[in-house]
Amino acid sequence: MQSAFERGALVAHAETRGITMSIIKNLDGFPAEQSIVEYCVGAAQTRIIYPGIQQCLSVTGWCSAGMLGAHISPGASQEEIDDTFSMLRAGGGSNYRNWYVVGNFQKHFLHTKVGWTSKSKIGKAMRKNLCKDGTYQSIGTSELQREGWWGVNVVAESSGAGCNFSTSSTPARRYLPGRLAS
Repeated sequence: MQSAFERGALVAHAETRGITMSIIKNLDGFPAEQSIVEYCVGAAQTRIIYPGIQQCLSVTGWCSAGMLGAHISPGASQEEIDDTFSMLRAGGGSNYRNWYVVGNFQKHFLHTKVGWTSKSKIGKAMRKNLCKDGTYQSIGTSELQREGWWGVNVVAESSGAGCNFSTSSTPARRYLPGRLAS
């Protein structure tokens, strides 16, 4: 039986006629590699790419079976954050004990709509919504920003005891959801 996470449920939302709706998308499957763009949640066995992290944060859960991830925009509404956590839980996120938040915290804190103005507030939200006794680590990318760049590509790779993170040394390019650039 497929989990809700694998079915790739789309919670489509748009602001039309004064109605705010979530735009969070759950990416299909459990491939070896996955590209997770803004407002998306996905999973991968060995590698997740978060393209164009500028003001966004990447959230990655790790266990020996694979990784879960979300690309969170500072413009996300509370409903969209709730949908993101719901999809991460549907993918087993409550059982993942190792979580990493990577991004430009300085810029995210300036533009957040949900009050994520400190790493401790993010950690508190993650503990409330994911693994209550998990470990939560943060890695800042503020010093990597270059003038004229559209963020950096953050790459999470599974290792024997957690995730290793790296960034691109070139300006980020846009990727299609769920697909790696060739």
